[in-house]
Amino acid sequence: MRITSNMMSRNLLLNLNAAEENMTNMQNMMSTGHRINKPSDDPAGTHNALGLKTNMAMITQLKSNADESLSFMGTTDSTLSDVQSMLNRAYELTLQGENGTNDDQSRADIAAEIDQINQQIQTLANTKVGNKYIFNGTSTTDAPVVSSTASFATYSPIQLDVGNNNSKVTISVDGSSIFPASMSLLSDISNALTSGSDLSSYVNQIQTNIDNISSSRATLGASVNRVQAISSQMDTMNINLTSSLSTVQDTDVAKTILDFQTQQNTFQAALSIGTKIIQPSLVDFMK
Repeated sequence: MRITSNMMSRNLLLNLNAAEENMTNMQNMMSTGHRINKPSDDPAGTHNALGLKTNMAMITQLKSNADESLSFMGTTDSTLSDVQSMLNRAYELTLQGENGTNDDQSRADIAAEIDQINQQIQTLANTKVGNKYIFNGTSTTDAPVVSSTASFATYSPIQLDVGNNNSKVTISVDGSSIFPASMSLLSDISNALTSGSDLSSYVNQIQTNIDNISSSRATLGASVNRVQAISSQMDTMNINLTSSLSTVQDTDVAKTILDFQTQQNTFQAALSIGTKIIQPSLVDFMK
């Protein structure tokens, strides 16, 4: 087969266009840091990258949910600690009120402080995180205590979906098992103080309420530990996925720069040689 000048020119132009396209792709890789900038660059790699990004988005959401839950439980535990402290003070006051040397005014003063404790506990029952009441289960928009009256909904626990075979972690505490009993007990103690009634039966009741809160805090603490472990696991998974994504889509910048320089030199050399081929062809065309 006879190779004509036109064939040589056409092949030269095709090779130069291919080389120029390669250089353009390498420029894109250097500017973005990615070897895959469009699906056609690597269809299989693009599919893998999309799958990794989907998993990363899911992990990021789970991590966000876990962190929000830790904040929720932290506020819950802190509030319960405050309630315990107040009940401990009520315990001391009740023991003080049992002293037979107290006159009516002393008992009235103790009753007044008991009433203040009761009011503060009612306020704590309505603690919120953001705009959510934390002691009314999933009824987060309903105040547990309204006008000093317990209005707790039927308890349904708030749970964190940890994304593992529908596994869930309970992150809330049943306020209805803590606050109404404490409020009622403190009210009874105050009335007994002002009426001069015996207080001995109330001491153990206060301790029972304190122990009940301790049990709730222990259960909550176990949930905190589990969610912290899940949050840490999410961090590790995100690091691993990020590394995998980098392996799939990122380019070796140093190698790409070297390849670009090599391709550029080759292009310039081909262009120089090409002018020597094309010029005779033009002369032949003019004859």
